[in-house]
Amino acid sequence: MPSSPINSFSKHIDQVIAQRRHTEQILEVSCPGHNTAEASVSKAWKSLYGLLAENAHPDITELNTLSAIIHKLTGAFTQLKALELKIREADLKQAEFDARRQQLEATIHDATRTTGLTPETIQEIERRLKLL
Repeated sequence: MPSSPINSFSKHIDQVIAQRRHTEQILEVSCPGHNTAEASVSKAWKSLYGLLAENAHPDITELNTLSAIIHKLTGAFTQLKALELKIREADLKQAEFDARRQQLEATIHDATRTTGLTPETIQEIERRLKLL
């Protein structure tokens, strides 16, 4: 006997929730500032899922309301992910900038550390003087 649409939907929601938990664990490490906005959107989605699970046969007015809620939540989710992407890109650029800065500082330090002519430079000068 095939499963009912409600059971299939509930299984799908359980999978989404499990994937979401895994993603949240990753984001706690990589982007800790997202939690407040993410939690708000997550609570709204959970409320919507609860409403859908409880109301197996909504009328047209309820469907229109649910459609508007889904539209707003999708927009909020998209904006949140776009912001997270911008933050991640800014972090990568900052990391690249810091690495380049350290490299340049090391080069400057190496260049100013020598207090005279290196043996290789002296040999090159002597070689060129012999040519004159």
